[in-house]
Amino acid sequence: MTLRKGSTPLLILCLGAAALILRPLPFSPHPHDHADTLFNSWLVAWNHHAVTHGQNPSAPPMFAGFPDAGGRNDPMLTQWLASIPLRLFTGDPVRIHNLLLWLSLALSGFAAGMLARDRGASFRGGAFGALAFMALPYFQSHLWHLQLFSAGLSAAGIMFALRTAEGRSSGWLLAPLIFLQGLASLYMWYFLNLAIMVIALRLLAARDFGRLRRLILHAVPGNLLLVPFLIPQMGNAARWSMDSIASTDVSAFFSPWGDSLLTGWLRSSFAHPEAALWPGLAVVLGAFSCLRRRRRPGDGLLIALGVFFAALSLGPTVTVWGRELAPGPFRLIGLLPGAASLRLPARAGVLAALPLVVLASRIIGEKPLLTWAGIALIVLETLRPGIPVLPAGVADCHAWLREKKPSRVLYLPMIPDLTRPEQETLRLYGSTLHFTPAVNGYSTSLPRGYVEAAEVLNTWPSPEATALAESLGVEAVVFEGTAREGCDEAWFDGRIWCSAVMLRR
Repeated sequence: MTLRKGSTPLLILCLGAAALILRPLPFSPHPHDHADTLFNSWLVAWNHHAVTHGQNPSAPPMFAGFPDAGGRNDPMLTQWLASIPLRLFTGDPVRIHNLLLWLSLALSGFAAGMLARDRGASFRGGAFGALAFMALPYFQSHLWHLQLFSAGLSAAGIMFALRTAEGRSSGWLLAPLIFLQGLASLYMWYFLNLAIMVIALRLLAARDFGRLRRLILHAVPGNLLLVPFLIPQMGNAARWSMDSIASTDVSAFFSPWGDSLLTGWLRSSFAHPEAALWPGLAVVLGAFSCLRRRRRPGDGLLIALGVFFAALSLGPTVTVWGRELAPGPFRLIGLLPGAASLRLPARAGVLAALPLVVLASRIIGEKPLLTWAGIALIVLETLRPGIPVLPAGVADCHAWLREKKPSRVLYLPMIPDLTRPEQETLRLYGSTLHFTPAVNGYSTSLPRGYVEAAEVLNTWPSPEATALAESLGVEAVVFEGTAREGCDEAWFDGRIWCSAVMLRR
């Protein structure tokens, strides 16, 4: 499929709109937060270091010494690929992260706009669809999750899957889109495969085996290419239970931007902070009008996708304004391989909103006045102050580690329950100077034995802690909080002391 006429102006529009929506992040040297933003900045930087130094990107230098350390994070290799040209302008991991966030949102809007045009919207309708998709409160709820901003790959994948199901495309682009989505975000990769499954079931019900075979033949290779990256994830995913999966309150579907100056007060207190799934008033009105007056062949499949992902978003228990009513449809979906790894199914809400955006685009793009009215509603709902940013620096100990080159480092004190993730993510961010493997680490799950090890290591230099550090191969210890006697180096940053010592010389 060739790009439609007007795709270049649409892309330019998306780049400008994404910069406004995310202001001042795109060109800021500061992160939005000290937890996941710094972690993802570090992870993209690690991928670059690993590939350019002949190391394995799937074995990041954290949780060193723990056998099941791997497979706890998104690969984010697609983001690394996108970062390569950005390195011509800056090597700062946070600046690169913020630029990637901007480009990812712009490309997500562009993909949604192109899908809308492919489903019959005019150029104005495609532009509205792109803006409406980028303005979803879903993205505002995930400003620290760069990987989830890759939803545009799923939108493009759904477009080509639909075209294949209708016989309008050979479907060959599905494989690279699935592969790139998997390397960007395992959540979104799983959701894209579920969307393809729904489309395949529709073809099976229609007994259209030729198109079904074509769809499968082009979807399978992209997934097979991901197997080496998925193997480390499989063991961890198998350990999750249904009780560990968060349910989403129905009120999330009515929750707008939390910091909107005009509608933020409508955000329900029952909705999970990362589960704002309101698609926007313009989208709701436009989609409803389209379904009443402008139904087209294929709309039924779009609606089915929206309903499926809305049901998936609810999680294992249907909860309405704080009241648990019944088991949710997710319990059936949870029987599928890997579904237990979906800790927050509400992240599927972006694909529940996408069909509504597409349907609304067809109606709202019919007349200029209607398009401007729809855009005005988007602006009113997203009108807010700029996104806050925080300064983040690199501690002096990291220059020392770069000079000493220990094979493994231990940072103390360890935070075994990750109640203060910024403690570890600031350390990881600083380690972009040297990438020394560390006993410490950060993830939504911890390796077996990590908590118990942290309790012992926090007693250093006790004999038990010294023996455990030696068994873990630690060659350097960095202690934050006080000046230690007998240390090799000590620094005071105006707030706390930091001491460092080489255990092996």
